[in-house]
Amino acid sequence: MPDQKTAIITGASRGIGAGLVEAFLKQGYNVVATSRNVSQTLTASTALVLIDGDIGKPETAAKAVEAAIKNFGGIDVLVNNAGIFLTKPFTEFSTADFNAFGFNEPAGIPLHHSANCETDAEAEIRERRKHHRGACRSADPRRKWLGPNDH
Repeated sequence: MPDQKTAIITGASRGIGAGLVEAFLKQGYNVVATSRNVSQTLTASTALVLIDGDIGKPETAAKAVEAAIKNFGGIDVLVNNAGIFLTKPFTEFSTADFNAFGFNEPAGIPLHHSANCETDAEAEIRERRKHHRGACRSADPRRKWLGPNDH
């Protein structure tokens, strides 16, 4: 189906991420879902490709983008839903723990995990938008809004 849109959803194994996968599939989208163990919680189908891995690692983001292009012809939507949860009291966090949350980023917003997938997907989304109207919004305050005429 050439007009079918494709979404990449990170943090897709449970909670909001799993709900997003279900909602996008119900709306007729193809979906590439990623999380550390997404293949243990979701079942792949012709419209759903699963990528196990840490989205904070560039190779996982590259696999997700590659899977969307190879299986579905491109990317229309990127939902960066991945998060970090540490099971210890806040008072026991190390510097490495704080850095994992991205507190070293401007305004304390954890950006480095989603940036890998966002950067890889942006070129593909821009290319597809040359032929379709739409917009792309980044959660990263350092990146600008991409409107219908930005390529």
